[in-house]
Amino acid sequence: MNLLQDNTKALEYNRAIVGHLNDICAPLFDNFLVNGFGYAKFYKDGRCLDLFTHMPWQEHYFENFDCSEIIINDLQFMSTNKTSTVLWGNSVIEREDAVVNASYQYDLWHGMRIYEQHNDYIECWHFTSSIENFQIVNLYITHGDLFKRFIHYFKEKSKHIIKTDNNLSVLNKNVFDYIPTLSDESFQEAKFLSGIKIDKFKINIDGKEINISKREAECIEHISNNRTFKETANLMAISPRTVEYYIRNIKQKTNCFNSRSLVNMFSKSSTKWWGSY
Repeated sequence: MNLLQDNTKALEYNRAIVGHLNDICAPLFDNFLVNGFGYAKFYKDGRCLDLFTHMPWQEHYFENFDCSEIIINDLQFMSTNKTSTVLWGNSVIEREDAVVNASYQYDLWHGMRIYEQHNDYIECWHFTSSIENFQIVNLYITHGDLFKRFIHYFKEKSKHIIKTDNNLSVLNKNVFDYIPTLSDESFQEAKFLSGIKIDKFKINIDGKEINISKREAECIEHISNNRTFKETANLMAISPRTVEYYIRNIKQKTNCFNSRSLVNMFSKSSTKWWGSY
């Protein structure tokens, strides 16, 4: 099997920009012992922009594998317009998969993929480390916010690289065909959340425990996601005035009357909440 016949231009493009890609990723390589970074953008027409910093692996990968095969199993756990994270490369059993085993042979292991699903495309950011650096898995879990911050940095620095309609890979399978409208996992999640209804949340602000209602928690979560009062009101099926009322209550409880400071305070709180209550 040789997949290069349709994807020669895509591989040549990766070779042409790999220097820029490695420059952008220098903070990852220097501080976290990440040894590989990849970016992929999947379009609804079955094509994909697929870039990686490690060219020997990318050449082997383009020649022997189809990118869609790697993520189809991941996509079933994604929710529309939400970010999903997948950890891989932490067990011998995983090496039964041909792609994962090949990655192991190239010392690209202990990986994390972060997905963002949009209406017309799916983006994926891929981090790997060496086989010996098993500690990075703890870093993924405890400092995942740093990797997500890198993603924002990458989006800004890579505009000249990823804004291209040419040099796209042609996939054997269109990944959009494998996204379930409502998977069994979604049913399980809904059932789980319905079984742990929460009426009040206790959050810790500077050592002080403060009670907020579930509607107040939902408001501040939406505001934290850069939604306006009107957008929050529409999502919660309430009026913008009611959203104002909830936010004002939270400010009074926390003695924090600046909205941005309030959002920062909640983001640092030990308590995180879900979008369903």
